[in-house]
Amino acid sequence: MGGTSNYNSLDISTLILTGGTAKCVGAQKIQQLTINGGTLLGGSVAAAATSITFAILGSGVVVRSTSLDLNGLVTLQDAGTSLTLAANGQGRVSAPSQLTFMASTQFVTEQGSTFQQSATLKFVRGAATGAVPSASHMGTWISSALLSSQGVPISGRGALTLSGASTFDFTNADVAADSVNSQGTFTMNQGTFAFNSVLGSGSFTGSPKSFTANSFAASALTLTDGLANFTKANVATAQLQNGILAFQTGTFGSLALSGGTFIGWTPKSTATVGSLSVTGIPAKTVQNAVVTVSSLSMSCGAQQCALFTNSASIGTK
Repeated sequence: MGGTSNYNSLDISTLILTGGTAKCVGAQKIQQLTINGGTLLGGSVAAAATSITFAILGSGVVVRSTSLDLNGLVTLQDAGTSLTLAANGQGRVSAPSQLTFMASTQFVTEQGSTFQQSATLKFVRGAATGAVPSASHMGTWISSALLSSQGVPISGRGALTLSGASTFDFTNADVAADSVNSQGTFTMNQGTFAFNSVLGSGSFTGSPKSFTANSFAASALTLTDGLANFTKANVATAQLQNGILAFQTGTFGSLALSGGTFIGWTPKSTATVGSLSVTGIPAKTVQNAVVTVSSLSMSCGAQQCALFTNSASIGTK
């Protein structure tokens, strides 16, 4: 369709937009909604299946679908506009896609839903208006590609699963989930990251304002700045370049300390480290914990090592 069409309380099997504008008044019920180049405005739409390639959703339209395919460029504009994968629904991204969020718009995956992402998906915040858009994730998100967010916070109690080919890259975006199972790469630049549990053989890197987890297991952790705070940590390879790495208990196969602070929650906090290497010029500190190491390397030079402060109990085994 092209031009502008007005709809009031539809109950139809199929609506296809390939251009033009559809204005909805009231509630619409559609079995199959396909948008490839059109604009959908106002009202609410309940769809059994939705496929979006190129679309603008605006004027506060609320789209909720049991099946959702995103395969292109989608802009959510105007306050109150939202796109939702319904409870127990199935969502997919099979072609490179981007969601642009304007004003206080929202993307939601409800509880019990499964979202399969096999192609790049970018969340991008549009022109700043003071209103904050958001993505809310309550289901299971399975990714084998790049998921990135620039300024769009992601909240919820869902589960994030990254395969070995997957990369999550977040800049100035707050992210929360119940669990993360990662075999891929997780990059954090600014923002606050809060999880109940993190497991798998993935790698985590960056400079978060705050990165917290009750339990954290990974093959690699590189903290370039900011705060990482874990109740229980199990990391094969850790690098602390700056910032604070805090723990109640921790096991580290190796820890390279070139800056920052490695600190326990209390003087009774414990860390077991296979090999601890102290390198580099910046000030670095180990404090407030009982640390047991198998091997200790001080390769920072006499002058540089003078910037290493130890107020913890470090012993060898």
